Amino acid sequence: MIRTDRGKEEAFSVRPLARSKVSAIPVNAPALFLSDEANKIIDAAFGDDTALQQQTGEWKKSPPKAPYRRIEGTLVRSSGWVIIRTPDGKDQEYEVRPYVHEKLVRSPEGGSIILMVDDENKVSDLAVINRG
Repeated sequence: MIRTDRGKEEAFSVRPLARSKVSAIPVNAPALFLSDEANKIIDAAFGDDTALQQQTGEWKKSPPKAPYRRIEGTLVRSSGWVIIRTPDGKDQEYEVRPYVHEKLVRSPEGGSIILMVDDENKVSDLAVINRG
């Protein structure tokens, strides 16, 4: 939950790679949050005005890169791990983050799927492609 300068409280999702930074921010401390196109927090900083202005300058100099690799293919098998067959015919296996497991269980084996794989080589999100 974030309270803005105007006193409004808003809830935001936090990407896995930013969770430790967000959780390190003390309650009621001045902070900045960088969000992606899905309005999910991807980076955070806290401190005095000087530190926050410096962080803003750094974010402007080098916009964040997408933290996920996109893997497309056919869902072969799913459980706590997922096996996907890529268009070149190779099977690849990935561990699934717990919060993605429910989505994966509902995905049909043999269907087209897109996996978003994080820097720990774990599935952080997925999309089922409905053809037709």
